[in-house]
Amino acid sequence: MTEDEYMETPEEILQQHLAGIEYHIEQGMFSRKDLERLNKLAVRKLNETIADGTKKEYLNLEQGTEAYSKILETGITAQEALEYVAQCYGKDEEWVREVKDNNYLHAKTVVVHHKDHPVQKAMIKDGSMRTKALKSSKTPNHQLRELHAQRKLHTTLTDLKADTTALSSKVEGLEVQTVVLDTNLDTVMDLMGIEKLTAKEKASKLKAKGITQKCIADYLQVTSRTIKRWWPTL
Repeated sequence: MTEDEYMETPEEILQQHLAGIEYHIEQGMFSRKDLERLNKLAVRKLNETIADGTKKEYLNLEQGTEAYSKILETGITAQEALEYVAQCYGKDEEWVREVKDNNYLHAKTVVVHHKDHPVQKAMIKDGSMRTKALKSSKTPNHQLRELHAQRKLHTTLTDLKADTTALSSKVEGLEVQTVVLDTNLDTVMDLMGIEKLTAKEKASKLKAKGITQKCIADYLQVTSRTIKRWWPTL
């Protein structure tokens, strides 16, 4: 940053910018090329003015981290996350409308900051998180909307996995019931002494014992249509 650029930058914004650069260096999150680009963007964008001559509002690193965390942990929308941050920092709705589409310098830092967050790790593991899209976001709204969509996909995948597990348990239960039923049929057949009878004769005996058509068909290894055809004469 040149001397002239320093002179043109409001002191409070300059301090925020320098603090951010120092944080990036300490965390090893950027290369030298990244830092130079960030520096130029900060000077150019933070010095832009709106029509009435006042300085634009920008989402700082702490606020961006809060919004990102809230979506990870609760799945709320980008708008809701920004409104939450506004409440925390004593900002109004106008602030939310302004900062959400202004230039955002902390997209990559915020994603890296959450690398050990359990939800983010789970999202990366199941493939629902695309960190490249999050890191390259140009505005807070872009990043937070993208994160919300990815978080929603993660929830859907998690629910599907739970449903699949529950279904598998039910299938296992049915298999157990089938084994028990087969065992019971074997016992009935032994007790009735009908092993040497024809299939239709066996079906008749089993019908008399209250066994259903489907179970008789399965046991005798014939089609349900066959049992249904025999049924009136059994």
